[in-house]
Formats: sequence, C-alpha cells, structure tokens
Amino acid sequence: MKKIPLTYFFDFSTADDDKRRSVLHEFSLAGAENIVLSPYFIYAVRNDCRMRDVFLQELEREGLKFLDAHSPFGKNIDLNCPDEEYRKKSVELHSDALSIASDMGVKTITVHVGTDCIFPGISGAEHLENIRRMLEKLLPCAEKNKIAICIENIWSPCNSPESLLYLKNCFDSDYLGFCYDAGHANLMDKGRNFAECNAADCWRFAGVEPQWENAALEKMLPHVMTCHLHDNDGFSDTHSGIGTGTVDFNHIIPLLYSAPKLQCMHSEVKSDAGNIPIKKLCADFKAVTAV
Repeated sequence: MKKIPLTYFFDFSTADDDKRRSVLHEFSLAGAENIVLSPYFIYAVRNDCRMRDVFLQELEREGLKFLDAHSPFGKNIDLNCPDEEYRKKSVELHSDALSIASDMGVKTITVHVGTDCIFPGISGAEHLENIRRMLEKLLPCAEKNKIAICIENIWSPCNSPESLLYLKNCFDSDYLGFCYDAGHANLMDKGRNFAECNAADCWRFAGVEPQWENAALEKMLPHVMTCHLHDNDGFSDTHSGIGTGTVDFNHIIPLLYSAPKLQCMHSEVKSDAGNIPIKKLCADFKAVTAV
C-alpha cells in the first residue's frame, strides 16, 4: 500500500512571529514533516511578497515544508457569491492564492464553493452556475501553475457530493478534484439524529429539507486529491480532536488509501482552540492514519 504524506493545519491568525516560530518548532519535535499553507500564510505573502522567503526559511530550519494549501474563504470570497463586484475581487484573490501556493511548492489547494443558506432567494441551479462560471475563470490559472483546485464537501445542497460531481463533470481537467472533509460529511450523516443542527438549519434556510448522506466518501472517492480529517458529534463543525466525536475513522481511512488520486492526508483539528498539545495532535493523527 502506498505511503500517503501527512500534513497539519494550525491557526496562526492570532500568533505573533515568536509564537509562529515556537509552534513550528513543536511540530518538528513531534515528528511532523508538512504544514498546511493556510489563508494566514497566503494573505501575508499577498500583502508583502518578502514573507514568502521568511516562511520558507522558518520551515526549512525546522525540517518542514508546505505540502497542501487552503485558499481564503468567506461569504463574499466563495465561488457561489452572486455579487459581480465581489466575484471580480474573488477571482483575483483565488488566482493570487493559486500562484502563491504553486510558488511555495504546493500541488493542491482546497477552495470553498460556498453554501446556499448565506444567500437566501438564490436557487440551487443559480448557485451551481455561479460556481461553474468561477471555476471556468480559475482553472486556466491552476493549469498554468500546475496546481489542482480541490473543491470541498460542506453541509448544504450546492456542496453535496452530487453537486461536486456535477461540477467536476463540467470540466475535462486534471487540475480539478475534490477535498473530502470527514467532519463535514459527519454532519450530513449524524445530523439526522438531531431535531436541529448546523446541517439541517442550513438546508432548511435554503428552502429544502436535508438530504442526509452516509456515503459521501464513496461517491467522491475517484476524484479525492486531499482530505481534511477532524472530529465532531454530528451537531456542529467543531474541528475536534481525532477520536473525541462520532466520525468513523475505521471506515474512512482504508477507503482513503484506495483513492487513486489522493496526495496527502490533512489534519484540520483546531488544536489551539481545543487546548490539544501539538505532540498529542501529531501522535493521534499518525495513529489513526496508520494501516
């Protein structure tokens, strides 16, 4: 069975320079090899190109590297945003993110297509068309920079496995794939156990009843290029530590190893918010992904 590299997210958004270097050192001591090029790093390099070399040198000193990336995201940044002025800015931002990530050695970047409920009154078909049009603009940049855009399952109609497959089928490109998010998939499976929850609220606000899903990974598997692994209880997207919620990693991990295009496994546990020591974060992630 092929070896899949592991990569780690950390929320550096409130970290000063000393804290960032300290955290990177902790990851190194814990045996990590790869760090996620998160929006924190992308925004910093976009605002000051000199930060590229600062970050790369810091990682090199610790024996680390960037392996995968997550593009900036938010209401007016995600691909389904209907406002044309924001869409123009979003194309510029994501194009810059693609170029920055590629220049820093990254081969896949996860991009949010957005969620339906943020824009009430927009039909599902309109959401998909807005996403398709944005991908049409971004894929030439991805192909030029030789970095794959990985669109992510979340917990609303326009980012369901069926919607992602529809979007993939719109483009004959090796530079469009999927990011399977285990925590988000768990919301669309275990959410059925709650009268109200993040997923149900989002679907109903979009005007439809939730279509619960227990085979998201199986549907997405042929096009999965990266994955976000974290835990929750099915009620809300807590990005909790591995093994503390109801995500069935015993089912997920063997399937991921069979994904023909998978390039890495990404820990998206919010260790800082959950007060999880980095040593434990890395040990738990290595243990759950071992086969």
